[in-house]
Amino acid sequence: MHKEIDAKYAVIGDGSNLEASSVTLFFKLTLQATSGDIVSGGPVLKGQKINSQNLNAFPNVCGLVLVLTRGCFENPEFLAMLTLASRMINDACVIQPIVADKSFQFPDSDFYTEMETTGAPVAQSVEVFEATINFCWDHGVEEPITSSEVAAVAQKTLRRIAVPFDINYSNEQAIAQETQTVLSRLQPTSRSDSLMSSLMANNQVTTTGVVV
Repeated sequence: MHKEIDAKYAVIGDGSNLEASSVTLFFKLTLQATSGDIVSGGPVLKGQKINSQNLNAFPNVCGLVLVLTRGCFENPEFLAMLTLASRMINDACVIQPIVADKSFQFPDSDFYTEMETTGAPVAQSVEVFEATINFCWDHGVEEPITSSEVAAVAQKTLRRIAVPFDINYSNEQAIAQETQTVLSRLQPTSRSDSLMSSLMANNQVTTTGVVV
């Protein structure tokens, strides 16, 4: 039986509500069926501590998908998992955000500054923010997560152009095409960079950072 540590891809999504959890699990299963490879991860449940087994796959994956839904950046466990994944993945791993909720709003630069300097939207101070984030995992001798690290990781991740994945308003064929687009973006950087250049040249990139 295959183990998630052998996974080729990983998925991180918000698990603080049923809708976000459902679309994350659906995408994980769809990606696994489309690629034929093991996919680890899934929705990160709010209030449930992250253990080492949740992190075992990250050093070996070649692609990491971040499922963006409304309120995901208010879930401290989601932020902790994303930050820890960014520490552990190898340099060749591609991180690809997907927009799975039409109501998701891309943060502006002020959002990241506020997160770093005030702890918003998770907490009302940096001290409480960092205490909350670090309570989510057993860091032992590892460096604790800081607000500046979380803000930097989130901002860096969302610089990559996101791909839509809509299960509410798309038919089976469209979902298959969207999954295939994500899979193609998870390949080596040279290919994805070429795709981005082609899309931009053909005006297929919106100002919100989503490929259309």
